[in-house]
Amino acid sequence: MVVGNIDSGVEYQHPALVEHYRGNNGDGSFSHDYNWFDASGFDLDEPADFEGHGTHVMGTMVGDDGGSNEIGVAPGASWIATNGCCVSDASLISSGEWMLAPTDRSGEDPQPQLRPHVINNSWGTVEPSNDPFMEDVFEAWAAAGQFGVFANGNSGPSCESGGSPGSRVINYSVGNYTIDHEIAPSSGRGAGQDGEIKPNVSAPGTDVRSSVPGNGYAEFTGTSMAAPHVAGTVALLWSAAPDLVGDVAATRDLLDASALDTEDLQCGGTAQDNNVFGEGRLDALALLESAPIGDVGRILGTVTDADTGGPWRGPRYGSRAPRRGLCAPTPTGPTRQCSARGTTRSAPTCSATCPSRLR
Repeated sequence: MVVGNIDSGVEYQHPALVEHYRGNNGDGSFSHDYNWFDASGFDLDEPADFEGHGTHVMGTMVGDDGGSNEIGVAPGASWIATNGCCVSDASLISSGEWMLAPTDRSGEDPQPQLRPHVINNSWGTVEPSNDPFMEDVFEAWAAAGQFGVFANGNSGPSCESGGSPGSRVINYSVGNYTIDHEIAPSSGRGAGQDGEIKPNVSAPGTDVRSSVPGNGYAEFTGTSMAAPHVAGTVALLWSAAPDLVGDVAATRDLLDASALDTEDLQCGGTAQDNNVFGEGRLDALALLESAPIGDVGRILGTVTDADTGGPWRGPRYGSRAPRRGLCAPTPTGPTRQCSARGTTRSAPTCSATCPSRLR
């Protein structure tokens, strides 16, 4: 499994991350083509992170130093990254497009077969918003079988405080809960676009210990820290259940159905699905127990209309797994931020480092 990260970059030689970098050749050398994209305009030939946010997020997805720092949800996965957050809208758009077909360091020779399976997005608008920014890119990810995960923002505790793109119907967004299984005050609430229940699910996001530049570790807080728990869990799921790889709809259904229902009706919804916790608290064990692991059959066929004898003008079935129920830069618009509490990056330059105001 390969996870992609659109963030502030990654310190790729961090001991918890270097062995998991797809560009690591295993002999002390590295190949950064197709594994790293410098969207910042700083002309960086190798992965770097001047702010720390992306390194922390990546650690939560895959980090493991082979010793006591087992910080990642899916340490068997490898990673690639861009530093597109959040110098400008153009840097985010180019990062999203690169995730569909990674290129060499000069931006040439796109190779769609090298795209990541899962893409984490711990960024969004500073203020509550349903802005359809990059919607065409996110639709293309889903069509390509890539699972995008989005932070739901840190503008809580008021209702309708989720940020875009997490607030959009198409995007699977994540809220932040604490060690006491309570929603964090700053976690963005729904409803989202067109009254959609948001977030979709919640995950640990308060005082999360992960990797930071300088070969160190630190605790950060925000939906930025919650989202990579879900991204790592999807990588874990797809590794255990290969028949699900690329099936975004079925994976969303399994995430929803396996989450621990957590009632909180302050912003509407039901005990099972509300605008504070979404479908509930992420439960990786229950998710894998519900997944089609092992030998999985396929049923292919066409439902026939009893009256006409021809194909029924309804769904065409090609079931692979059990289911439940189932670009141009924007010159003006909402300022976007990495989704760690109190951290703002305004276009065209990043004005604050992520670690500075996290606790």
